[in-house]
Amino acid sequence: MSTTSDDQLSLRILHGAMVLGTVIFLGVAFFLNQNDPIGQDFGDNIMLFYILSAFFVVIAYLAVPYIVKPILLQARQGKSLNAKMIGYRNYLIIKWATMEAAVFFALVFYFLTGEYFFM
Repeated sequence: MSTTSDDQLSLRILHGAMVLGTVIFLGVAFFLNQNDPIGQDFGDNIMLFYILSAFFVVIAYLAVPYIVKPILLQARQGKSLNAKMIGYRNYLIIKWATMEAAVFFALVFYFLTGEYFFM
């Protein structure tokens, strides 16, 4: 049976790993664009990347409560602490992954265009 401190530690490790993955990807993309720019000249089409990036961030931010609310409600109805912690962990994983997906789209757009706006 896991304790609350073990569950909190595993959540911290998971969150740190997700953030670290994003930061490492940012570092690699920045390094590659600085040494040998991969970014292409998209001309007037760069506005499409700006709009898509903003769209993904806003959709992720607005959609997260609707996606994870049923999971959180189900976790609150758990009978034991362990069941509640598993539900809460699922809630946080989905919430973090949804937000991380929007960040990864922006980083890929930076990688493609070389525009610092996406960082």
